[in-house]
Amino acid sequence: MAGIFGIASKGASAREVLARMGALLRLDEAERVDTRVLAGPGADVDSGAGAGPAAGPGMGLGVVHLGTVHPEPPIARDAKSGALAVLDGEIFAREAGGAPCPDGMSEVEHMLALFLRGGPAALSETDGHWSLAVIEPGGTTTLITDHFGSRQLLYRRLAGGGIAFFSQLKGAFGLPGETLRFDPHGVAQLFLLQAPLEETTTLEGVTLVPPGGFVRHRADGALETGRYWSAPPPEVYDYSPPGDWIEEYATLLERSVAVRTLKPPLTGATLSGGHDSRLYAAAIPASVRPLHTFTFGHPRSYDRRFARRVARVVNSTHHELDMNRETYLAGLDDYMWSTDAMVACRHGQIAALRPALKQHVGAVLEGVPGAAMNFYMQYFQGFGLYAPIDEDEYVRQHFAARNKLPPADAARLLTGRFSEAAAGYPGEVYHDAIGKGFPALAGVRAIDIAIRERLRRFSNMGACFLRSTVEIRQPLYEYALYECSLRMPPSLYVNGLKAYADVMRRLEPKLGRIPIDKTRLPPDATLSDQFWCWRRNSARNFLHRFAGGRFRPYDAKRTFDNTGWVAGDFWKNMKDVILSDSLASRDIFSPDEVRKYAASFEEGRRVPWDALWMIYTLELWCRRTFDRGGKA
Repeated sequence: MAGIFGIASKGASAREVLARMGALLRLDEAERVDTRVLAGPGADVDSGAGAGPAAGPGMGLGVVHLGTVHPEPPIARDAKSGALAVLDGEIFAREAGGAPCPDGMSEVEHMLALFLRGGPAALSETDGHWSLAVIEPGGTTTLITDHFGSRQLLYRRLAGGGIAFFSQLKGAFGLPGETLRFDPHGVAQLFLLQAPLEETTTLEGVTLVPPGGFVRHRADGALETGRYWSAPPPEVYDYSPPGDWIEEYATLLERSVAVRTLKPPLTGATLSGGHDSRLYAAAIPASVRPLHTFTFGHPRSYDRRFARRVARVVNSTHHELDMNRETYLAGLDDYMWSTDAMVACRHGQIAALRPALKQHVGAVLEGVPGAAMNFYMQYFQGFGLYAPIDEDEYVRQHFAARNKLPPADAARLLTGRFSEAAAGYPGEVYHDAIGKGFPALAGVRAIDIAIRERLRRFSNMGACFLRSTVEIRQPLYEYALYECSLRMPPSLYVNGLKAYADVMRRLEPKLGRIPIDKTRLPPDATLSDQFWCWRRNSARNFLHRFAGGRFRPYDAKRTFDNTGWVAGDFWKNMKDVILSDSLASRDIFSPDEVRKYAASFEEGRRVPWDALWMIYTLELWCRRTFDRGGKA
């Protein structure tokens, strides 16, 4: 798994810790693990055996990477200060065909030079997907992420003094002498909201570096955290004609896609039946050939059907991957391990993409809806986007949108301090996590939440999983696009799909008539299109009511439907796991309540079956971490 890791401590052997963490973070045999130990000002750095006696025993860092984007390890040392830096991810040029950094400098050398010149804020001028760690000979360690936190970075303050950092939660199990326990609030949030909020993780003492933020740990143990960038409210609303806004956004998107596809290695694109992948597919330069595109799903799924039509328009070599029961179940364990049980392993269907990606491309474009394009205002549809919003109503509507699982179910399934944390939902800790202190403008707050929650957690988990196969490039994680969308007048958001259709029409008019998977309507839907869609939905709703809501037919047109696959031998396996003695011994779940819950599911009663997946995922992860001493 691509990522970085390191330690700065007086009481630990850097080489030993780096070896353990590197083994934990390496998911695929094709990945390389490179490490360096800091030796002090004016001295050399060492990669493994052969270090001189001057080498500082407790300061070092490392990286797991594929060697495609960075043929040489993305590690750099400043000759003057002795500072050592490691980069996860990459940066891009300001213009298509340009270089991302000055001649003769690698990307990590450029990033280190910027940091030493102006601190974390100096890195805000870069465009890319990255996280950076810098260890200075005096013992100061600084951890930094890009504007959107697209390459997550976690850290833990060590019991004996010092700090350790890693890109994946499992890296904490490479630290000797550290007692790791589950965080009650992190686990409760995982069950209630499908992902922990803000900088919380499921392990106590392990924290995420905030997006657009930094963490600085000094040799004396002092810890400083902050954000060099946060979502800025627009000071001036520009009421230019809508056509001017569409042109500006489309031009910026073309540039963002171009710098990501023209940069080596060969870059393909994932396609779905949705908005985001279609936008970047339309913006791919004609010079990027051969162009490989990829999609997965049931053979008759709408995703595959519409993606096929998109591929035909952009003239790509299109690869369709079957999403069947065997493929799905075979990828669950890898997905759970790579995402650290931060999301339910039922999302592991993207494992179907990995063989084709590895065979044809070195990098792939991936969609991240809502990051730079706030046409998606799903939490705040009833409010003016640029009007102040009452705090109580803001909190109420936010949790009404997020609360897919009744809190009582989680509180009942959990036990002890975990149950207490769930029972307090949505208490003060949740309110703090979603925006106290942020601008009161509904639109700005909605985007900031999208970055910190949905995008940074759910979408990035998929990127983490695929990055053990290819590098992931996300053209909608582009600050210029984001800033442009903030300045757009509210009138453009009255009908978000129309604005999206206008951008699409500007980029590639032929894509405008291909329906979107979720709506079954084309982006520039006519009144006739909308009428017949309404009639079909009305008929479907009538049949559902006629059956009393008890009958849910399997629809092969869905992209993916795993409800029918939690059955047979797999259900027996899942049941064995969630009712096992090992799960009961962890004192996280109530064995009796889990047994009742499983029985209700077996009997066909309607239960929020997402909870079963979360229990199953967490227990599998525990078996590969706590039960094996952290060894993969």
